[in-house]
Amino acid sequence: MFSRTILLTPRGGHFLFAAALLTTLLVTPVTAQVVSSVSLRPFVTALIPVIGRNGAIGGVMVNAAGVVRRAESSDSASLRRAWSRARMPLPDELSRETGLRMVSLRRLEATLTRHLKDKTPFPNEIMFLAGLHRVEYVFVVPDRRDIVLAGPADAWRLGAEAAMVAEGTKTPVLRLDDLMDALRTVEVAETGPGISCSIDPTREGLLQLKRLLSSRKLRLSAATIQRMRQAVGDQQVTITGVAPDSHFARVMLAADFQMKTLAMDLQEAPVARFPSYLELLGATSRQSPQIAAPRWWLAADYEPLLRSPDGRAWQLRGPGVQAMTEDGHLIEAGEIVAATRKNHLAESWANALSERYAELGESLTAFAALRNCMDLAVVAALIAKEDMLTEAGCELPHLLSAAHIRGPRYNVPKTIESQVSLTRSSRGWFVSISGGVEIDSWSVLRQVETSETLLPVRQAALKSDSLNWWWD
Repeated sequence: MFSRTILLTPRGGHFLFAAALLTTLLVTPVTAQVVSSVSLRPFVTALIPVIGRNGAIGGVMVNAAGVVRRAESSDSASLRRAWSRARMPLPDELSRETGLRMVSLRRLEATLTRHLKDKTPFPNEIMFLAGLHRVEYVFVVPDRRDIVLAGPADAWRLGAEAAMVAEGTKTPVLRLDDLMDALRTVEVAETGPGISCSIDPTREGLLQLKRLLSSRKLRLSAATIQRMRQAVGDQQVTITGVAPDSHFARVMLAADFQMKTLAMDLQEAPVARFPSYLELLGATSRQSPQIAAPRWWLAADYEPLLRSPDGRAWQLRGPGVQAMTEDGHLIEAGEIVAATRKNHLAESWANALSERYAELGESLTAFAALRNCMDLAVVAALIAKEDMLTEAGCELPHLLSAAHIRGPRYNVPKTIESQVSLTRSSRGWFVSISGGVEIDSWSVLRQVETSETLLPVRQAALKSDSLNWWWD
């Protein structure tokens, strides 16, 4: 279930336009952001700073009623001020860039346990996993009863969209709460509904839109656009696989939201020569079906995992995220059914988004944050599938259970108001929308290649005699 683009060609040939279902971008005032903390019952936990339950993540805000909207620059500014008052200093040894930083899950678990026992706050280096901004390797270390994650890392700071970003790449660093959610939802990701986010119009809304568009007197005007918005009504946000009030869920929502604004030409792409879907549609000379409903969604995209001969070193390869598309039609019952022909324009836009996803993620932090969540979901699935915890003799009670520790809680997204965007071409007007996120982490594990090149990497990574939970 993902939200759709509805393209319409009225009878009579007077004009061509597309009616769309879109998240609203109306901005309403919000209360000042404050730094609070999470306490869980019946256990006393270490404090995890939360900068407002609205949580401006990836340029998206959600109010107490669950209504989603785009964040203003003033929202991010207030969050930055709040964070600057709450944050703890960054240790000097973490203030440098490195191509490979190791994080020991066993030692991280022990560090969490110590903070819980002492009732002391988790420092920034724990909350942001020592500045890792990708997980590239997973090492199983039975002689240390450990599993080690490794990847590039850097010092971090609060970025423009209220995300903690690496100094060099300007992309978000990994987060403890996202790692915990990935580990805790691994079974649901395999056997349950999966990890996903979608924004969908209701069947009643689509039916009302269909009835409105069946009128032969319908002409494009401001009043018509308003009637279409009212007909569709609010769209419903559905999140599966992870807690809807988690940061992980908000990242999926924000990435979906950013994809919509790019597709609908409601946000200028932060990279050159990246047209919106509306621009592609307006420039084509092809005749569109009367009522077409293409959709896009973001899914996992990895090359075959690389595995050492002994199975104790693994490497994640590939971009991590790709855009997918398929076409459909709105029928009389207010339902969307699969189309028999491909929508080549929708496919072209999806391919362009996939090819430039990393580049877009340098400015749109939700895209890069989603890639981080994809990485962590794949790592969690790999640990479970290969039974690494048993092989290593590693126990992670706090990382695996929400009984003692949970991350920050945010307002649960529920609805997004429908909106309309227009563009003009020689053939008429167009309006459009799209969206969805799906993380099928277990499917990534189906393709594996074996290589001895991982053995020296593992040896070099583990040669340190540091007793800290992270090292370079």
